[in-house]
Amino acid sequence: MTSNLIFNVAKAIEISCNKLWNATRFVLMNCEGKENGFGECVEGYLEFSKADRWIVSELQEREVAIEKAFLDYRFDLLSQELYQFVWDEFCDWYLEVAKVQLQMGVRQSKGGHDEHFYVCLRLFCD
Repeated sequence: MTSNLIFNVAKAIEISCNKLWNATRFVLMNCEGKENGFGECVEGYLEFSKADRWIVSELQEREVAIEKAFLDYRFDLLSQELYQFVWDEFCDWYLEVAKVQLQMGVRQSKGGHDEHFYVCLRLFCD
């Protein structure tokens, strides 16, 4: 019985690592050599897609919850918040929307690409 539990835990870890690897690889492949928005400041307001605004708002909400969990020494809640954000919101939703937008060319802008999209993607790798 114990060996079965260990096998199941190891399999779950393998799946999680594979998902993180694929998400990171997707971001790096699509952001390599592109403007990432961390260069020279531009004047005016930045335009974000609805998906970009959604993921940033989710990230901000999770940051508050993670900070509270950290201050309360609730590392179980901290890891749960991190896991749910990365797995449920970023990988399962945001990256899937990003894939469709890239395939359809929705991400093209005057400069040849939408640097704000890449900023949102790179937030999770830099």
